[in-house]
Amino acid sequence: MSTIFDIRNLRLPTLSRASVIIGSLVVMLALVAGYVGFRLYQKLTNNTVVAYFPDANALYAGDKVQIMGLRVGSIDKIEPAGDKMKV
Repeated sequence: MSTIFDIRNLRLPTLSRASVIIGSLVVMLALVAGYVGFRLYQKLTNNTVVAYFPDANALYAGDKVQIMGLRVGSIDKIEPAGDKMKV
């Protein structure tokens, strides 16, 4: 044969059981840390805006809020506040 190495004798390196378990734990911890970090980021970057309107006849909880056609949030709740509506 004219190859540099013998392809038939190539083998993958063997890993011990402990290395597989440790590697799996590291991957699982990284995934959990990423998920927790993402949820914390979502919680910390959430902004709440309150607006008062004379009437809120056409607004409902769950309606989306858009600025120039781009969705920026949604209405959580609508409640009366004296003679105005708190949205």
